[in-house]
Amino acid sequence: MRNIVGAISQQKLIRALLSNMNIMGLEYEWIQGKSKVWIRKQLDDLGIEENLKAITWEYQGKQKVLAFNLSLPIIKKNVDLCLFSANNIEYDHGKIVLTPEKIVMLGELKGGIDPAGADEHWKTASTALQRIRSGFASKGIKIKTSFIGAAIATNMANEIWEHLIAGDLDYAANLTVDEQVIDYCNWIITQ
Repeated sequence: MRNIVGAISQQKLIRALLSNMNIMGLEYEWIQGKSKVWIRKQLDDLGIEENLKAITWEYQGKQKVLAFNLSLPIIKKNVDLCLFSANNIEYDHGKIVLTPEKIVMLGELKGGIDPAGADEHWKTASTALQRIRSGFASKGIKIKTSFIGAAIATNMANEIWEHLIAGDLDYAANLTVDEQVIDYCNWIITQ
């Protein structure tokens, strides 16, 4: 069930990202997880969020690739959201993880909506984000980190805010608040 909730949350984020790109007039290419073939933006993009593994676009002369669920050698763990300063050729079917200096941002996505489990989702994400920061800092690489979650309790929101103020976390959003999802997607697109 956790995998289904995670997949639905990822699809919601992808759909919002595509909507933002369309509103901004950006062209993009996306890759299906199984085919590994880059597909140009089409007028009818219905359902691509179910198969999208990575997406690439250009914003103000900078190429970016956002990939989902990649295993990073530096931390030896899977990361939900991976933003790279690269194009689709440099992405090289995910082999870009071997070039950590291309990483712009790594993020955690927690889609569970049970308020009773909210703290647990945040603790898991917070631990993963700390592992990311420490792993990359040990290699002298500064990257941005983000968190987007569907269930955010008040005490958890306070802790997230503290991480934002301290600069440990670069962006956070509530997946159930449309304005925050839109802002988060804009932030990703413009990095």
